Amino acid sequence: MQLIRNIGGVIRVDNARRVVKNTLALSTNSAARLLLAMALQVAIARRLGASGLGKYAVTLAFVAIFQIVSDLGLPRLVIREVARRTERASQYFYGALTAQLIGATLAYAALLTITRLFNYAPDTLQALMLGGASLFPYACTSASNAIFQAHERMELTAIAEVAGLLVQLAAALALLWLGYGVVALAGTIVLGRVVAAVLALWMVGRLGVLRRPRIDLGFSWHLVRSALEFYALALSVVVYSRMNIVIISQLLGEEAAGIYNAAYLVVRAFALAITGYSDALYPALSRLYAAADDRGRFIGAGQRSLRYGLLLALPTAMGVALLAPKLIAWVYRHGQYERSVILLTIVIWEIVPFFMNAVLSRILIASNLQRLSVRVAIGKLALSLIYYLALTPTWGLPGAAVATVLSTATGSVLNWRYVTRYAAPLDLKALAFKPALAAAAMGLGFLVRLQWGPIVAVGVAIGIYGGALLALRAISMEDWTLLRNLVWQEVAQ
Repeated sequence: MQLIRNIGGVIRVDNARRVVKNTLALSTNSAARLLLAMALQVAIARRLGASGLGKYAVTLAFVAIFQIVSDLGLPRLVIREVARRTERASQYFYGALTAQLIGATLAYAALLTITRLFNYAPDTLQALMLGGASLFPYACTSASNAIFQAHERMELTAIAEVAGLLVQLAAALALLWLGYGVVALAGTIVLGRVVAAVLALWMVGRLGVLRRPRIDLGFSWHLVRSALEFYALALSVVVYSRMNIVIISQLLGEEAAGIYNAAYLVVRAFALAITGYSDALYPALSRLYAAADDRGRFIGAGQRSLRYGLLLALPTAMGVALLAPKLIAWVYRHGQYERSVILLTIVIWEIVPFFMNAVLSRILIASNLQRLSVRVAIGKLALSLIYYLALTPTWGLPGAAVATVLSTATGSVLNWRYVTRYAAPLDLKALAFKPALAAAAMGLGFLVRLQWGPIVAVGVAIGIYGGALLALRAISMEDWTLLRNLVWQEVAQ
């Protein structure tokens, strides 16, 4: 098998191909989720206004938080362990599923109790109560998806998730057309989760994992105790990611939350794609770390993964920021969302540190350093709370947008510090300097040519960016060789 030499080691083409394949599967899943979520939320925004969109965003925020409360940090532990010992997949699946169903029961009770303490309208509270019931089918999809990722069959995750979202979208659009509100829309969250769970369990069975059911509470408890650091990490991450909507809805109202969510929906779309990339990378990193006698290939994989992502994230943020007025006007077509333009111009820059966080945290976890990743997540959460509470009352929605970018950048700095000290000696200048220069050149060209129309401007900008990368030699011969081998082997198959 041909080896491609890397900055810090060697990456096998077959490993790279597997990561690319799984990244494409998860990115397809993310893209589909993006399109379906955007279609639904745009329909809500147009039909129910910013207030209705805010109520729905609050419901999604709390459901997402309590989904992580219910999964007890088990998915990442199961992925890592099953990726290393696939013969124990059935035992880990049933152990995780049992624990997560118990966790869903406790989390649902906590959701009903805690949300009563917030100053929300009665229909918002009803939507939270109904949407929270999705925690039970979520436990099934979560345990199943962990098995799919451990086997590096991410396309199965995509099939189940997209099928559930399609059913949810169809039901939600029908209810909106019939004149129903946010409470009925919360019911479609449950429906979509049930469909995804049934399909995921069927595919787990096809993998041969659903053998004779074995309920072992002792093993489930062992998993929960082993996953405590993963749990703290996942919980702090999801609370952080949904904190903005909760704080804005309390300080500025549900309508303001809807206006902010209209802008942040675009950012979340890119975040889904980035998460798909890092999730596809995680099993490969775990395997490389465990198998290699030295850490050369492991470090090389991390270095390349960061560089390739930055090559895409930097120009994307620049382009979306410049196109923000046209994007908001085209998507929402309502003067009520004009304030979303400046918010999108600011928050889109979050995708750059978000990408770095996603990859750096996977490097730490694959290196069995999840405790350090927990420290980063908790520190970032605490500081972000300070940022939001200080900037939102002072500057309103733009202040909240600045707090979002500042919080994620803080996490990147902390993650970078731990990774470079304990896991992989990465070089930030080599990773980011040339892509940043190329993105700046692209932005200048884009701004000048924007008067020609967005389509022409985008084409010119891509040409400028590609030319700048070549002029700066930001893409090495090793990169081209790896890409050629990936494409050649894909065509050959």
